Amino acid sequence: MSFLSSIIAHWKMENRVDAEVDTFPASELEALGLSRAEFRRIAHMPQEQIDRMEKMARVFGASMEAVRRSGEQILVASRCANCSEQGQCRRTLADHPTADNCDFCPNAETYSDLAQA
Repeated sequence: MSFLSSIIAHWKMENRVDAEVDTFPASELEALGLSRAEFRRIAHMPQEQIDRMEKMARVFGASMEAVRRSGEQILVASRCANCSEQGQCRRTLADHPTADNCDFCPNAETYSDLAQA
């Protein structure tokens, strides 16, 4: 796939996601406790960021299954989608992450609590 083709494919995918977010029922957004803009940010999270969110949970001893069971998955995903520490997260998770050096994560407390539950 050429560079231009990959850009166009990405743009089309982004537009499809936006169209789905735009038609998502307002009642369901309300039930999730999300605005449409918050839902859009979560829906546009790249897979690499989702993978880091899951890896970060494991650093603290939690699993994404524990996050789901706790009912905190929307809050955790929203924090990750809005996090200003993406670069720090990427670097730290690539180089011997520990709970101590990942305390910048906005989900650190949630992950720690779930690991102890």
